[in-house]
Amino acid sequence: MFTKKYFLLCACVIFLQSVVTRAQPCDDKDGFIRNSDCSFRGMHYDDAIKACPAGTHLPTAREVAEYSQSKGAKGISRTKFDENSSAPSGYTSVASTNPEGTQEDAFYYSNEGYSHPGTADTGSFWLSSLPQGSYGIHYARVFSNSNGSLSGVKHRTSGLAAVWCFKTDEASNTQNDAISSAVISSNTKTKVPPSVVSGDQSAVTDKNDVTEVR
Repeated sequence: MFTKKYFLLCACVIFLQSVVTRAQPCDDKDGFIRNSDCSFRGMHYDDAIKACPAGTHLPTAREVAEYSQSKGAKGISRTKFDENSSAPSGYTSVASTNPEGTQEDAFYYSNEGYSHPGTADTGSFWLSSLPQGSYGIHYARVFSNSNGSLSGVKHRTSGLAAVWCFKTDEASNTQNDAISSAVISSNTKTKVPPSVVSGDQSAVTDKNDVTEVR
């Protein structure tokens, strides 16, 4: 009789623990948009551009380039961008525009030296920056946190990527801080992005559907 009561008591404790665990919300302070199981949520670009909550935004190509510098990458070249010249050795031309097509930004970028963040799972994250020219009609830029590359693009309506929201500085209307409080600076250490917890990661990996553009 005692054994049966003890068994029932243990079963109740295990059940209550599982309920509490499931009830705990995912950490939303790191800026990643997640599924209910805390895995990265794959989205199409047009959904991703609207997914970040108030006070945050989808980062630009320049912002993640500066973030990469804080992770050891060479980052943005000091050489001024010239559309009529080739990129410096080891660098890639990154010419982008904002979604509205009203602001253009171009620079040379290198991910050489980028330090892998150490997460168990990595993937591709949408950027608000669109490639200049006809590519921007159907494609959008993505950033890979596995190797620091941002020259790849995914199809805006058929490609899926994860979403990492950066905090917007309302005082100066700049967009230069990660929501994880990791300041994007080549001289500042940043928080290592957390691991993907579980779930189907096929939507956010960066193995397929990536084309390099200049």
